[in-house]
Amino acid sequence: MYKIAIRTFLQNFPIFLIVALLLAGFSFLEMNVQSGGSFFAYGLVALFSHRMILLNENYGWSGKPTLKPGETMPMWAFFWRYGLFFIIFLFLSLAVFLPLMPSDPNDEAKIVGAIILSFLIVAPFYSILLSLFGTVLPAAAVRGERSFSAAFHRGRKRFWITMGRLALGPALIFVAMFMLAIAVPETMNSAILDFASNAVFYLLGLLPTHMTAVVLSMAYSEAEAFQT
Repeated sequence: MYKIAIRTFLQNFPIFLIVALLLAGFSFLEMNVQSGGSFFAYGLVALFSHRMILLNENYGWSGKPTLKPGETMPMWAFFWRYGLFFIIFLFLSLAVFLPLMPSDPNDEAKIVGAIILSFLIVAPFYSILLSLFGTVLPAAAVRGERSFSAAFHRGRKRFWITMGRLALGPALIFVAMFMLAIAVPETMNSAILDFASNAVFYLLGLLPTHMTAVVLSMAYSEAEAFQT
């Protein structure tokens, strides 16, 4: 799992760096498109990551894969499914976090504690959802059988293995990134250093998304192999 993640990340480092720099730029300029831009950027990374792993595609500085004549990237097929998982995660997180939110909005320690506790509560339920239906994402990315019923059929075959990989992969990395973000100062008292540190954090922040794509792509390919 980690071997695949590291290999594909290093082979396609330019695309990850470009996305991180764009996100850091949105943040630095305080652009109103930051939220929508972040959703699209992380979704694009997930789409590209699935194709890197399953189709062995490589992306240079242009970010363009080598497609067959007449072939296009399955943007809509992938993004509406990706958006559905995103909305579910958002609602689960808010439903858990809001009751835990401290009455004092300036109490950062309690806010951080509420966020961590919310993640610990939501993560198992979301992992179950991804383990059962998550292979719909790599299927959509490579134009495979992308119905949710087919994903559920695949998910049952690899359920416990996928759950374990999600826990030891993206979940573990997410917690490490979150703790690192708490430990590092929010501002470096320099616009250049602030931009550079934001770019580094965004680059590292892409790792859980990439690792999730690795786990789901492995589950997809392994389940499909059992059918042949």
